[in-house]
Amino acid sequence: MKEKLLYLALGIFLICIIYQTVSISKEKTYTEVLSTAITSMKINDSVQRYVWVQCYVSNDGFKLNNPKVYLGNDTSHAFNLFNSSRKGPYLIFRFSGLFCDKCIDELIKKLKKAFPDFKTNNRVVLLCSDVSPRIKEDYYGKQTLSYMSSNIGLPFEQQSTPFFFVVDDDKLSKAFFIPDNSQPETTDQYLRLVKHRYF
Repeated sequence: MKEKLLYLALGIFLICIIYQTVSISKEKTYTEVLSTAITSMKINDSVQRYVWVQCYVSNDGFKLNNPKVYLGNDTSHAFNLFNSSRKGPYLIFRFSGLFCDKCIDELIKKLKKAFPDFKTNNRVVLLCSDVSPRIKEDYYGKQTLSYMSSNIGLPFEQQSTPFFFVVDDDKLSKAFFIPDNSQPETTDQYLRLVKHRYF
């Protein structure tokens, strides 16, 4: 009985996502990319799939903290991640050094492909934790930001899995996305969509 209710809830959720999707161009919308990513996951357990859906839902539209961060290895010049002199929207790639190095490298390559001005574009932000000091400086083609204290407060941050999201001056997370290595094209579609919509 519980499993049937779970399937029904998941089905209704996915139908709602698809119903609300209106695309005026051939480019897939965020909701379509999200729906493709969720349905293509290699998760046989319906409870586990439901948990992933909840990850997307509970992290999108979340009011973010404004933590102190620093650039590269320079802890002497910490600043608030969101301040009035830095106008958004921003695409933030949040990752941990505890995750697969090759996977992070591949996602950074995708970012560079989607944003040819990656190195100088201050609105594309690499926010990391548990990363070697040598990597923070220029390994990815630009310096990373690290937390001085606390974090942005997204529930998913407790995982070491990398994710993307957009944040604007309202400090709400938007377009939350967890890349799936088994479906790399969904990350490409997501990045194209974000670039078109927010940049």
